[in-house]
Amino acid sequence: MVLYGTGVGTSSAWGAPFEVVAPAGFQRFSLQGNSDNFVTLPFFRPAVAYGKVTGIGGNTLAVSGGTAWNADEFVYSAGIQSNTYFVLLTSGQRQGRYFTILGNTEDTLMVDLNDDTLGGISVGDSIAVVPYWTLSTLMPGGKGIHVSTSPLIRKSEILFVNVDGIGINRSASKTFFYYGDSWKQFGQGLANKNDEVLLPDVYFIVRHNISTATSLTLSGEVLNSSWTMPVTVNSVAKQDNFIGLPRPVMTSLNNSGLIESGAFQSSSSPLFRVDELLVFDNAVIGKNRSASATYYHYNGAWRKFGAGLTDVGNLPILGPGVAAIIRKGAYAGDCFWKNEITF
Repeated sequence: MVLYGTGVGTSSAWGAPFEVVAPAGFQRFSLQGNSDNFVTLPFFRPAVAYGKVTGIGGNTLAVSGGTAWNADEFVYSAGIQSNTYFVLLTSGQRQGRYFTILGNTEDTLMVDLNDDTLGGISVGDSIAVVPYWTLSTLMPGGKGIHVSTSPLIRKSEILFVNVDGIGINRSASKTFFYYGDSWKQFGQGLANKNDEVLLPDVYFIVRHNISTATSLTLSGEVLNSSWTMPVTVNSVAKQDNFIGLPRPVMTSLNNSGLIESGAFQSSSSPLFRVDELLVFDNAVIGKNRSASATYYHYNGAWRKFGAGLTDVGNLPILGPGVAAIIRKGAYAGDCFWKNEITF
């Protein structure tokens, strides 16, 4: 993925109970023909509401600030309300964690815990209500890809990775293409899939099935806080976690927080690597490609497999357009990766 330029400015979300200004920007990526192109989301859609936590119970957050919300205004409803929203913790111990909103009242948010809890959130912590990117908001009208002229001849496809699967080397869970006047899902007929959600910290793949390259420009607000994402471990086998760090700048492994947060385990030997970080290179043309580089942590430093014991911790490895897999070793205990802002 080639970065041509980044613009930075400021934008302010409507409906904020207090002034909140977030930096904004854009990035343009080239998507190669006849190839899989790995895409991450370096920007967020503007938040629609802000507040502070006044109470916590079960899967519900009570929130103060701003005008009263309408009942379930943050709940997706096909043909009526096209957005799906998440609540983002922007301060406190759980800063950077997000939860999909299942319902709301005038001053509460009911969220999908997804096997997590609201533990560690405190009264006074700040939150933002943010809409997820969807296929139609990120690539309206098939922007940045080739529009298909037939459901049987798909010039470009969007592949979603299987985030809920078990094991390694998992196949895509969903495939989308743009045909007619909307996004469609392969195997689901001609149903409109414009509102399909894109997770902010998971990469997706743009597969061009013809030789012509395209350009995709992404823009939005910059995450101006920590980001925290769950990392799944399988107690009996290795487990892949598909990640796309939602940052607009490159980050070194030393600054990633992978080791410090406990999301990545050091190895006792270069020959027996407990955890591995697999990174994909969009400069390489082809489909169903293997990772271009594998990194591991050994003896107090980051190493690259095949490059001896050279310390590569200060190299810019993660960032916009860089898809990666955290391949966890077989042991017990899920964990969270907390990535601090470094710019």
